[in-house]
Formats: sequence, C-alpha cells, structure tokens
Amino acid sequence: MTSARAAERRFVLTFLAVAGGMSLAYFYPWCPGSLVDTAYSAYLRAYAKVAGTAIGWFDPTAHVVGQEIVGRFGLRIIHDCDAMETNILYVAAVLAFSATWRQRAAGLVAGLVAIGVANVVRVCALYLVGLHWPPAFDTAHREIAPIAIVTVALSAFVGWAGWASRGTPAPGHAAA
Repeated sequence: MTSARAAERRFVLTFLAVAGGMSLAYFYPWCPGSLVDTAYSAYLRAYAKVAGTAIGWFDPTAHVVGQEIVGRFGLRIIHDCDAMETNILYVAAVLAFSATWRQRAAGLVAGLVAIGVANVVRVCALYLVGLHWPPAFDTAHREIAPIAIVTVALSAFVGWAGWASRGTPAPGHAAA
C-alpha cells in the first residue's frame, strides 16, 4: 500500500471514529437532570441569548426566556437548532486531517467560530422570514438554512486544509 493510500485510509477511519463517537454522545438520550442534560440545556439557553440579543438589534420587542426567543415572531432553540451535527463533522474532518496539533487547534477555533456565527445569522434570518414571510419559514428552516451552514463548514475546512497543507510535505515526500 502506498503512503498516500495509507494516509487516505487513516483520514477516513479517524473521521468515522471521531464523528461516530461525537454523534453517539450528541444523540444519546441522556436522562433529564443528568450532568450532560443540564450542561446541554445551559448551552442551548446561551445560544438563544446570543441569537436573541442579535435579533434585538433590529426588533426591540424581542427578548429571551430560557431557550425561547419571544418577540413579534417566536423561536425556540432546541436540540437540532445548534448546528451541532455540522460542528461534529467539521471537528472530525479537522482532527482526521494530517496536520500539526497547533494547526488543528487553529482550525478548530476558526471553523467553530465561523459555524457558530453563521448559525446565529441563520436564527436571525429565520426570525425575519417568520416575521415577514411566514409561508416561506418551513422551506427556509428545513432546506435553505441547513445548506448554508454546511457550506460555511465546508468552506472553512477547505480554507483551513489549504492553509495547513502549505509547507507540509505530501505523504511520501521529504521536506527540502
């Protein structure tokens, strides 16, 4: 087996292991009130607070109650509204990619921030769609917004992988 083929196999196996393990943890039915459930609920409330604050910039009636954004249109930040599936795939790809740990750390921070910001923008856009074009909300929520978040994650990964690959010798090639 060539070293390039071995590197590809290592990437795929590492990606599947990391994505699989993180997905199991994310989708596991944690008991209500457990440490994980409590921490995750706090995370969703924080996400709602950030998105609600951003929405408040253009709709002063908007405020946050727990995981709900209340205003002229209501939204609830729930398990699938946090872009976590996209975060999981992004993290798995970065960790599986052949790069230094410093490069991986930079990629994780930059990419997760980009995905997080994009998801807050997504929530704000969905609020506006629900407020001004209610019939389009379901299509925007279920079809358009997920593609936008995945596009941000893919762009972040491709950009980071290109940056991380510069100066890194290809498998089987020595650095000059």
